[in-house]
Amino acid sequence: KYPLVGSFHTLLNHKSLSVYFPKSIKPLYKYMWKYVKFFYRRCDTVIVPSNTIASKLKKYKVGNISVVPNGIDTSVFNTKVSPEKALKSFGLDDSKRRILYLGRLSKEKNIDVFIKAAAKLAKKDDGIEFVIGGTGPFSEYYKRLAARLGLGHKIKFLGFVSQELLPSLYAASDAFCMPSTFETQGIVCLEAMARGKPVIAAETPVLNEFVKNGYNGERFKAKNYLDCARKIERVLNNSEAYRKGALSTAKEFSLEKVTDELISVYKDAIKKAVY
Repeated sequence: KYPLVGSFHTLLNHKSLSVYFPKSIKPLYKYMWKYVKFFYRRCDTVIVPSNTIASKLKKYKVGNISVVPNGIDTSVFNTKVSPEKALKSFGLDDSKRRILYLGRLSKEKNIDVFIKAAAKLAKKDDGIEFVIGGTGPFSEYYKRLAARLGLGHKIKFLGFVSQELLPSLYAASDAFCMPSTFETQGIVCLEAMARGKPVIAAETPVLNEFVKNGYNGERFKAKNYLDCARKIERVLNNSEAYRKGALSTAKEFSLEKVTDELISVYKDAIKKAVY
């Protein structure tokens, strides 16, 4: 009879699941949200990281939802961090402007959009370096795509990036690109903003909540590499103009602020509980 607080942090849809499960279980997809509804309606409160995910659950008649985003540690991710560690560890060229993607290398992350945008920009400007950090089931696929598009030395695949080097890698970059349409929040975007870096993100309801055109970054048409390339170019040519907005946005997601919100949710759940 204790109050039960659940957390919903993974966006479920048929397309994303089809990447990981065989077609033979496709008929089971229709039961997926029925189970989600059954499971989370047993909770007294359900925590979600964004208003978009809250709306999704409400559509399936899941109530008692509290929006509490994931927080970022601004004592770790901040403007004081030097880029030197990352430049040295990954052999990055300090004379070039740099666009970073960081995260899981999987199909639903749409990293092919970033790579194709990189190929487009590389033809126009030899002074841009494109960096992809992370591992995943589509690592080799994306490497082959980059090679096929002739990117060669203009794009670097870093593999796994340790927590120790993350802040320095953001510092060594000029902007961050998030082509994924499969996010419940996009914590890496906020970590980049905490270092004052603008974000170029795909137009999705979740990312639209905090990536604001002309303020802390630019949004591009989802899965459109040409628009992605245009927005990357716009941000690179005006990177300092986005710095203040990026830092201001990141402060709204500090661990201290988010922890206070989380404690408030638990206190409310306890207050409403009937023992």
